[in-house]
Amino acid sequence: MAIEITGRHVAVTENMRAYAQKRLDRLVAEFPQLDRVRVILDVQKYLHTAEIVAHARRHIRLDARAASPDMYTSIEAVVGSTLAGRFGKSSRRRLRRPFM
Repeated sequence: MAIEITGRHVAVTENMRAYAQKRLDRLVAEFPQLDRVRVILDVQKYLHTAEIVAHARRHIRLDARAASPDMYTSIEAVVGSTLAGRFGKSSRRRLRRPFM
């Protein structure tokens, strides 16, 4: 599975990359059907935004975004609650359903 971490208007440091990777490893372990995950970190004045675009099997694409005054808080929010909520019961059922 490929994880791509990019930054808009911010240089992605090694610490930010390692933190996002650690949080995404937890998500990938819970949902092994993910094929590719893109993390986009953005800074606009005093607002730090983390966005995740996850591609799964059967052409399923899930987007999540969180913003806060701190980048690490944004990463935690987007991985912890927002994206996990989007991978709810209906998404899991859709991913498990046999292809016809």
